[in-house]
Amino acid sequence: MLLDCWWLGGGPTHKDEPPEFEGHIIDEGNLNDMRRFCLNRHNMSVNGNFLDLSVRKIHLKCLWTYKWSRDYDTDYPLPVAWNSPGHWMQGSKENCY
Repeated sequence: MLLDCWWLGGGPTHKDEPPEFEGHIIDEGNLNDMRRFCLNRHNMSVNGNFLDLSVRKIHLKCLWTYKWSRDYDTDYPLPVAWNSPGHWMQGSKENCY
């Protein structure tokens, strides 16, 4: 799987939180790899190229629903921070499929 990102590679975990503000790509220790992909590139979405050779528009909130690795728990509760009033991701669509 290949996605728009700001740096080479990345290994998001199901515990990664959304960026606190648009363009928030670096955190202390650089431990939140989801920030490498959660970028407002295409109207609150990024492009993804999948192993079946399909290309899809991925809404930012939907990044947390993909199985990034064997250890990624897709049943883990989704972040709630993006629903806070004024959060930059509040308007991102949640229909992922």
